[in-house]
Amino acid sequence: MIEKIKDLLKQHNRNIIFYFDEDGSFAEELEAITLEGMKVVEVKDNYFQVKYNIEFEWSKEQLFLYHPFEKPQGSALKKYPLLGLLKANPELRLDATSEFLSEYQLTDNHATIVKRYIEVLKTKTVQKKLAKILEPGIFTDDNLKLGLISITLDFHSVA
Repeated sequence: MIEKIKDLLKQHNRNIIFYFDEDGSFAEELEAITLEGMKVVEVKDNYFQVKYNIEFEWSKEQLFLYHPFEKPQGSALKKYPLLGLLKANPELRLDATSEFLSEYQLTDNHATIVKRYIEVLKTKTVQKKLAKILEPGIFTDDNLKLGLISITLDFHSVA
């Protein structure tokens, strides 16, 4: 887990990582993150204080912004006080769909279709066969469906 966090920070060249823990299952891991030298900041209704501290107090530290609640969606996300920071920094995601989106640098717009087909998509064989369409600019609902049909029919080419 710690290695994944470090890899995300290095990959995005950032010092801040966001994590939304809707069911509180990650709370036990926070101590291990702290022991690795990262500052764990629990975000609740302290948005102004967090923003101030990031700007003036913690600017040189690696920060793990832990949210003990579900990530806001839709209009609630637009009103989320740390939205600018969220957009500029990586978000740790631990479910299979999020892992897939992150691995292929796909956006949250692709999450619905990826979630629908994740059991098939998480196999390396299928990923190799779909390699031509697993890019942000090419990956669409239609391309994925055609790709999965091509694999089912045992075609040699997907695209």
